[in-house]
Amino acid sequence: MTMPFNSVNAPADLAAMRQTVIDIRPRKLKQLLAELPWADSNAAGLQMQELLRSLNQASYAAEARLKCLEFLRPHVVSLSASLHKKIIGLCPPLSPKNKAQLNVMIQLEFEMANGYERVLNHLLEQRKQAKQATISLCIQRILRHKGSALIKHYLDYLNAPEKFWRYLHQCYLYAEKHDLLHQSVTDDTLYGDVKTNITAPYLQIVLTNLADPYHLQQD
Repeated sequence: MTMPFNSVNAPADLAAMRQTVIDIRPRKLKQLLAELPWADSNAAGLQMQELLRSLNQASYAAEARLKCLEFLRPHVVSLSASLHKKIIGLCPPLSPKNKAQLNVMIQLEFEMANGYERVLNHLLEQRKQAKQATISLCIQRILRHKGSALIKHYLDYLNAPEKFWRYLHQCYLYAEKHDLLHQSVTDDTLYGDVKTNITAPYLQIVLTNLADPYHLQQD
């Protein structure tokens, strides 16, 4: 089956991928997380970024990769929030140190999105066997993390990556075509109601962009 969409940020050359294969059983993942320098969010962010990149560049069964991403996701969101606190309220242009922190935050979001995209592409290849709920979850996660990455771009007036909007619109159109827009998805990293769907993060991204954050005045 031909993929309906492909992200510019996803690994494109499988032959060039790293051969490092990380043991993603829950016990091993817990051990990896315990070894991160959580007291130093900058260092922990860099190591988490490298961990996610290595996972995305290795070969795993789709189900195992999805379980791994869902296990790591709350920790990534929490780490990104810690880094965000160091930058929020600062006026651009950011200092080199803050730019580096912002870049780690952005890359964490993109690596998470890329991981879910790898799962999604496998599911679309196995369309007859794939569950709609799992496909909906992957698309919601992709939109959520890419949307978070875009919002972080606004903190230093950075431009969105090439083909960013095209990819997001393709995700939405695919979900619309297959009647997935309002499929219920649980997202425990949300505040308040953890029940959401594909439409919610898509509208958040589009409406935020319509507000034209690049031209909002600083107080």
